[in-house]
Parts: sequence; C-alpha cells; structure tokens
Amino acid sequence: MTRSERLADVTCGNARDAISMLRSAARQAERAGRERIHDEDITEAIPAAKAELRQKSLDRLTSDQLAVYEVLRENDELMPKEITEAYKQRVDSPKSKRTVRKYLRKLEQYNLIESSGSGPSKVYATVDK
Repeated sequence: MTRSERLADVTCGNARDAISMLRSAARQAERAGRERIHDEDITEAIPAAKAELRQKSLDRLTSDQLAVYEVLRENDELMPKEITEAYKQRVDSPKSKRTVRKYLRKLEQYNLIESSGSGPSKVYATVDK
C-alpha cells in the first residue's frame, strides 16, 4: 500500500483529514531530521493526528450536540429514542427529537459516532471511547 493509499484509507477519503495527517507526518519527519516523509513518519503520526482531528471536531460542537455525544460516550450502544430521553434529562432546554436526529447525523459526519442497523432497530455508538 502506498503512502497516499494509506492516508486515504486511514482518513476514509476525507481530504481535510488527510492533509492534517500529512502535516503531522511532516512534523514527525522534521523532528527526525529528514527532508522527506517516510512510511514510519506516517505510522507514527496517525495516532496523534487522529486525536487532533477528533478534538477539532469536538470543539466545533454546540453545547446541545456535545450533550448528545456525551450520552453516547457514557453508554455502549443506544437507539435514537434512548439517546433523546437521556439528552432531555441532561439539558435545561432540550431540542426536539428531529433536531437530535440531525445532531446524530452531524456527529456521524464528524466521525465521532457510528450507526448500525436501520429503521427502528438502528443503534448508535461512539467511534473511540
């Protein structure tokens, strides 16, 4: 697997994430005194870059979106109804079920959570605990 294929695989084809990861690999190569990025630079940069990307995604969330994320982070898997109920208990002015579903889509888009199943049996869980 080439470096570019590896970056594409690790970042699920997301160009911004790939650029961020490449930037981390470049810093790693520079610290090692190299002028070019080697495979080991990419390998060593992946965990730190993933953590940085995750934190950037978390920083973009509103307080309500973060509350929904925290509900999931504290549980293994939950159905949308369970998420909504736990979220409503957590905040003073909860948003509608529809808005919570939008939050879930956004959290998935940010690769903070993932879903499995469909329809009434759909469940959500955090990607990395």
